[in-house]
Amino acid sequence: MSLNRDEAYSDIAYDGKARLATVGLFADLHPGGGAFFLSGGAYAGKRELKLSATPTANVEVGAATYTPAQVGRIDGVAKLSNLQPFLGAGFDNTYSGDRAWGFRALVGVSFGKAPKVSLTSTGGVLSSDPTLQANLRAEEAQAREDAKDFKYFPVVQIGLTRRF
Repeated sequence: MSLNRDEAYSDIAYDGKARLATVGLFADLHPGGGAFFLSGGAYAGKRELKLSATPTANVEVGAATYTPAQVGRIDGVAKLSNLQPFLGAGFDNTYSGDRAWGFRALVGVSFGKAPKVSLTSTGGVLSSDPTLQANLRAEEAQAREDAKDFKYFPVVQIGLTRRF
């Protein structure tokens, strides 16, 4: 799955592209043999958000303000964990009784490490300047702090099932 979205973050307007390519492996346990179940497993795969910004006005990076000519283009990547465990609970009456149709609902959460964030500046007159680089590291740290809650993802599934 991929998503594109423009968003301003810390005074900089970014064009964001999320690329999500995951698979999952899960096991459901029906204690007591009824419709209630507990589910566990994991999602695995590549999940990242690529950011790019070409400022047209002065921007604040870290603790300093820079002109568009000084920063040039800012590119960034936010990477989520490649492996995210999952825990959930639900209701599935597909195999209880002898009816052909059933109902399934699941609520759970997948969790992993906080995203890794990196930012680079290219094409600006100060792109390789140590002060701008230090301010980019400060922006990365702030973005990591802001994104730390993105290590938890709620999962909700509702569906009809058919038994053959």
